[in-house]
Amino acid sequence: PRLVAMLGRHLHSSSQLPVRISVTLVVFLVYLATKLSLDVLLGAFAAGVIVRLFIRGENTEQVTSKLEAIGFGFLIPIFFIETGINLDLHALVHRPKVLLLVPLFALLFLFTRGLPTYVVYRRALDRTRLTALSILSSTALPLVVVITTIGVDEHKMKPQNASALVAAGMLSVLVFPILGLRPFRATAEATPDEDAVRGDP
Repeated sequence: PRLVAMLGRHLHSSSQLPVRISVTLVVFLVYLATKLSLDVLLGAFAAGVIVRLFIRGENTEQVTSKLEAIGFGFLIPIFFIETGINLDLHALVHRPKVLLLVPLFALLFLFTRGLPTYVVYRRALDRTRLTALSILSSTALPLVVVITTIGVDEHKMKPQNASALVAAGMLSVLVFPILGLRPFRATAEATPDEDAVRGDP
């Protein structure tokens, strides 16, 4: 409790001690996982569990928002850039069988992620919202990138299959939101503007 109180006092200071300790803990546990021949994601996950135990209480949201800013603003983009650099475009372009896997995997995302969502919320939402939620839930890029990276590194997945999965994830992120939100855009365009109806400028 004393350590948590001390971290709370430095939360809004220039030292940003809670954030620095959290980042240091992540680096240390990732390094430890590497030395123990474990996956680095396991070390990062363990660090997240420990940090969560320390920041419970009123300061949880503030520390979490700061860590998310570091993660989503700096670390995660680097991870995706590296993944994009390592993407085997040659296999996708010059191997028709691998290229055909991309739309197949995208359809499988709809089946494995969208269909369960549709079944679970079928009584809670109207059909338009339910369809949109199911399609949007089918987007899958971050998790696919992580899983394929681990699979290739552990020699459990062929690089060409990993590339097809990542490409399918990119396709889902680009296309599924357009399909899912199309009914709402059509409704918004069909609804007249209230100011225009009243004759206001």
